[in-house]
Amino acid sequence: MVFGLPAAPGYGHLMINPGSQPVDGAREELAAASLAAFLVELREQAALERETRGAGGEVGEPVRDSTADRDGRFGWTITVNGQPVQVLMPGLEEAVLRGLDAQTPCLLINREARWWSSAVYAAAALPRPDR
Repeated sequence: MVFGLPAAPGYGHLMINPGSQPVDGAREELAAASLAAFLVELREQAALERETRGAGGEVGEPVRDSTADRDGRFGWTITVNGQPVQVLMPGLEEAVLRGLDAQTPCLLINREARWWSSAVYAAAALPRPDR
């Protein structure tokens, strides 16, 4: 009890995002095709950041990192604004990955589970200010 109120249900228990579970039937060629579409959006977002903030906008080519593969997700590293960004793309068709329900498999951006709709923003890291 906090301030005389009962604890919220599930408080203190591990919550699992269903979209972060292992992906069944994943295929590397589907992940590569989905990554190509993801890169188009990432480059558009980076260009918008450059236009509105006056900084950033550099997105390199993806480098396959098979050592990062896990749970039906396939790894690539992309340099964004001079920073490495690890992307683990589920090996499913792009249309499935754009789903809007909790069961839709998440992409992993630097080990953080994100649905497609927010993964682009997470990957479009702004340059770090010089100190």
